Amino acid sequence: MSGSAAREIAVPHFVGRYEVLVPIASGGMATVYLARSRGAAGFEREVALKLTHAHLRESPEFQALLIEEAKLAAAIRHNNIVSVLDVGDDPLGLFLVMDYVEGD
Repeated sequence: MSGSAAREIAVPHFVGRYEVLVPIASGGMATVYLARSRGAAGFEREVALKLTHAHLRESPEFQALLIEEAKLAAAIRHNNIVSVLDVGDDPLGLFLVMDYVEGD
């Protein structure tokens, strides 16, 4: 993502229990962020968080598609498919949490 594109996206501080760090990519349906999950005793894990765009938040059809995407990805175990760890609903929109894989 270019520097100017990253500045155009309003980055939330938290989505659900996840601390949002930086945008990774944005497409027609959602933005993917690098986020941090925190747990007990200082446990931290970087994750990829896919958050729906504002114009799709109220669309039941889109929400159903996103949930179906999560279910399909969760049912597949393959080295080339990122695991879905969590699905949540936040005032900012429906979101998926996936393993973060560094790279292009």
